[in-house]
Amino acid sequence: MNVFANFPYFLKDGDLIVIRISALNTAGWSQPSIQNVQGAVLITHPPYLSLPSLDGQSATSLTISWDNVLGSGFYEFLWDKFGTVKQFSKLLTLTDNKYIINNVPNSGTFRFRIKATNECGYSSISPVLLVNVVAEIQLPSQLETVIVENSACNVNFAWMPPNDNGGAPIKKYVFEV
Repeated sequence: MNVFANFPYFLKDGDLIVIRISALNTAGWSQPSIQNVQGAVLITHPPYLSLPSLDGQSATSLTISWDNVLGSGFYEFLWDKFGTVKQFSKLLTLTDNKYIINNVPNSGTFRFRIKATNECGYSSISPVLLVNVVAEIQLPSQLETVIVENSACNVNFAWMPPNDNGGAPIKKYVFEV
């Protein structure tokens, strides 16, 4: 049916196709048939999808949405964790044009693409949406060990870094006397 969407017809998805038929022999063309009453509705592959969007982000979830495609039976939601998989995998099949991903790892770059489907086939795959997930930085844990070495002329202090840096490198220490 995609042939009707191009030259010379330029019909759009959902347009009704009503036809008449003529026959040709050596004497010429017959009179056209009476036009069919039922007609047929034009259905084509789903159109190209635009870039999905990040609609919401929390510490543990992402909300991804994309354009709703009329006549689409469902969408395939494709993803990969950039730098590790390097290949898109189908995460799931959806009928809605929005998905909330829960239990998102606390760091990394993720890539998302969408593909619409209907009874005629698949749309082109959407452009890639890159999402950087950055861990929420917390305070470093309390230092536990302070070592004091005392000699006749010097006092030396030493400590171990905190057990938990809070998700970011320690930039400096403050020494209070």
